[in-house]
Amino acid sequence: MKTSTFFLTTAFGLLVSCSNVFSQKKKFPDVVYVPVTGYVINNKNDTIKCEFRDAIFGLKYKAVNSKVSFTMITRDNIPEYYTANDSSTYVAVKANERPYNINYLKRLEKGKINLYEHDIVNNGGAVSISGFPIGIGVTTTTRHYYIKKDDGPFEKIKLNRKSDREYLLNLISDDVDLAEKLKKEEDFSIQTLISYIRSYNNYRLTVVEK
Repeated sequence: MKTSTFFLTTAFGLLVSCSNVFSQKKKFPDVVYVPVTGYVINNKNDTIKCEFRDAIFGLKYKAVNSKVSFTMITRDNIPEYYTANDSSTYVAVKANERPYNINYLKRLEKGKINLYEHDIVNNGGAVSISGFPIGIGVTTTTRHYYIKKDDGPFEKIKLNRKSDREYLLNLISDDVDLAEKLKKEEDFSIQTLISYIRSYNNYRLTVVEK
């Protein structure tokens, strides 16, 4: 009988202890919202310093210290924007331009010839909300590159395709020395592509200055 009483008393004590633990409010540190800053260029060519916020179907912005709510960034109202999140500039693809299913391209080089990249994320069948996959799936990323000279079209470049090297050769043909160097180039990686476009843009600047 004493043994039974002891176990009952012990069990009751454990229940009371557990109840006290779970009844205590767990304190979490306050979450501090750190806005991502940058700027947008609107259709009037005004540069506006702003804050960005992720949205389910894109990105929103509002001017720094503005009282108005965040506005969705679209290629119709914002031709270009820069975000300090990845220190990159994104340029709008017009509705009638290829690639038709892309709104913005990340610019890698700016000048007479512009170089862009775009990542296509495949969540392996999982649903993606605001860039985060929901569900079971293997996420893979495929990177594509595009070049554009002056007001010409965006042209997709595949680094292992001979015709694309010839296309670039045609774009830089007015820089004879650089074109000859490209003809003999064996390595055609993205670093090589950036190097040639940068060299050509610098050459064009010296031509204009003269």
